Parts: sequence; structure tokens; C-alpha cells
Amino acid sequence: MVWGFEDLVVSFCCLQVLQVKHKNTGKIYAMKVLNKKSIMDRNEMDHTKAEKSILMKLSSPFLVKLYYSFQTTDKLYFIMDYINGGNSRPTCSAAPHLFRNP
Repeated sequence: MVWGFEDLVVSFCCLQVLQVKHKNTGKIYAMKVLNKKSIMDRNEMDHTKAEKSILMKLSSPFLVKLYYSFQTTDKLYFIMDYINGGNSRPTCSAAPHLFRNP
């Protein structure tokens, strides 16, 4: 395997985000690990495909870049920029009124 585990960043529901290091370059990335069964059970296939498509196509300072994606029989893996402290879930949970649709 070309990815070396560094740290568990976050784990909840049907996904984990790991800090990993590319063994050849030493560069740090975030590895998002999604459970396929959970995605199917929650009917989020289209959402997951859209996320992959958007992150691969767009280049913005406000989005992480998706460098690689691959899968096993039961999991999907997205290799993205690692942003230290980049988990926005606590912010969204603490101030849900800021993120509601008008």
C-alpha cells in the first residue's frame, strides 16, 4: 500500500477521515473512507457520486482537492488535501441557523 496511516481525524456514521502519508513523497493527505452499505442504506449514491465529480473537476481555494479515488468491495476511498482543523461539522452543529436554506 502506498498510503501510511498517521492519525484518525474524525469518525462518525458511515465514514472516517484519516490523516495519511504518501510513502513515496512524504506528503500528508486526508483519506475519506466511506462504507458502501451505509451509503446504499441511506440512499446517498447520487450525493456521493456528485461529491466526487465536483471535487475532481473544480479548483477553488474554498474546496479541498480530490487527488485520487479508489474502492474495495465494501468501501470507497477519497484522497484529498489535508486541512488541519478543517472539520466544519462542529461549526455547523453549533450554529445551524447560519447554514439553513432561505
